[in-house]
Amino acid sequence: MARKLSPHVSTRIGLIILPVSYALIAWGALQGVLSAVLAGTVAASSACYGFVYLGGLSGVLDVAGDQKSRASAGYFLMAYIGFSIPVITTGALIDALGHSMALTLFGMALLGGAIVVCVR
Repeated sequence: MARKLSPHVSTRIGLIILPVSYALIAWGALQGVLSAVLAGTVAASSACYGFVYLGGLSGVLDVAGDQKSRASAGYFLMAYIGFSIPVITTGALIDALGHSMALTLFGMALLGGAIVVCVR
């Protein structure tokens, strides 16, 4: 489904799904509800890979012109950095502030970032 959408629409759909799925994961983790964590994870993986990642890659390749190889290499580099930084940051926040506060702060940052990107 995501491949048939324009890159902008695909990315926006992913950015709408992502904060909701993260909230489900965080709530499930804090409350000990495995089914919520699993459902949130399925939704988040769909949002991140299916919509945001592939939509973004498609958009980058659309504007890359004859530099598609360089553009995709740069996109993959930024994607891997983007996959790593949230995990490291959340771990540091958990060590400093505890699970509940860290997950809440990260969720608020995620929501804020998604809103900013969707609006632009």
